[in-house]
Formats: sequence, structure tokens, C-alpha cells
Amino acid sequence: MSKRSLLREILQWVEAIVIAIVIAVLIRGLIFEPVIIDGSSMNDTLINNDRVILSKINLAFNDIEIGDIVVLEIEPPNFKVLTFLNNYEWTKKLLPTASGTDYIKRVVAIGGDTIDIRNGYVYINDIKLIEDYVKENRSTKAKFVEYPYTIPDGELFVLGDNRLHSTDSREFGSIDEDKILGTVSYRIWPLNSFGKLQ
Repeated sequence: MSKRSLLREILQWVEAIVIAIVIAVLIRGLIFEPVIIDGSSMNDTLINNDRVILSKINLAFNDIEIGDIVVLEIEPPNFKVLTFLNNYEWTKKLLPTASGTDYIKRVVAIGGDTIDIRNGYVYINDIKLIEDYVKENRSTKAKFVEYPYTIPDGELFVLGDNRLHSTDSREFGSIDEDKILGTVSYRIWPLNSFGKLQ
């Protein structure tokens, strides 16, 4: 094989690798990415070290509804090494970063709804919410938010399924829909729990 042929083959391999990396980055940043559950706030629906798929593209085509499991950004991500990239929002969406804090919670009320917590149960617009996914009955305790609480338009009220061990909207109030990174519908690990979440 001539040097020219070898160089051409190397360049073709480099081109294929670069294209594969770009496609992978775009898929992760715009369509979906795997997420590892860290913590107990969504027990028993999701437990520590479960792997789920975060769908980002779903937000472009569907409204968020009560009962949806979402990942929300609490602390924006930041690059620790290539700090100049922090000046561009699109880089934070496309590239993995070393810092940032996200929560995974369940939406229980949307903009315009009035939420109340009475006797350990959640009421939305005076109708008791049926929550078979909650770890323990009568476990939803009111915290720092004053009830009844009306969610402003464009915001969501989110709670963990493990109400006794969850930092959620009862403490930090409703959250802006823009803080939602995506929805979670499927668990991919462990394999014996693979499938659609309820």
C-alpha cells in the first residue's frame, strides 16, 4: 500500500470517527440521554443506581402533564476546565459537564392548578389525587409552602414519590417549565425491571 493510499485511509477513518462523535453529541444534547438515579426520593418507582432514559425531544412535541416524571435543573452546569464554554448555553446542552445539580421528580400540578395538602394527601383543585406510586399512604406532609397554593402559569409543582425523604416543591415552591430538561418514561437497568414506568 502506498503512502498516499495509507494517508487517504487514515483520513477516512478520522472523518468517520468525527462524524460519529458529532452524531452522538447531538443525540445526547437534543434527543435523549441515559441517566443514573442517585438517591431515594423516587422510591419505590425508581431506586438508587437505576438507569433510565431522559427524553429531551418529547418536550418539543408534548405538553407536560400531571403524573409525568421529569428531570429538572436545580443548579446550572458549568465547565471547570474549558470555562469559556460557560458563556454559551448551547454548549451546556450538548456537552457533558463536571458540575451541576439535577433532580428527578413527578409532576403533580401545572400552571393554574391549586394544590392543597390535607391529612397526608394531595388535593388538586379540591380533588384528591390518586397516587398509587407514593411509597407510603398519608405520607405527604406540608413543608415551607403555604397551602392552598396556586401554581403560576408556566410553572409546575413537583414531588418525589418517597414523600418522607424528598426535597421538592414543598420546600422550593413551583418551578419554571424552562427548568425541565426532559421526561423519563423508560427504565433500562436493571434488566429485570426494564420497561415503561408508571
